[in-house]
Amino acid sequence: MAAAEAERQAIRLALRATQGNKSAAARLLRVDYKTLHLKMKHHAIEAVEFRPLRNLRSKISTTGTVP
Repeated sequence: MAAAEAERQAIRLALRATQGNKSAAARLLRVDYKTLHLKMKHHAIEAVEFRPLRNLRSKISTTGTVP
């Protein structure tokens, strides 16, 4: 249980440091991209949570809704 929580936190920190860039986060964690993707799915972590808000604002202005 503690190992799973540590893994989850490491993924979240790497995504925060890379602003949601999964490829860069995988390199930072020294794991394969696919491994990171599967672990994110397992822990229900979405990269979009870590992306800058400017991306969200541009999506709102072009679609009129929040994704």
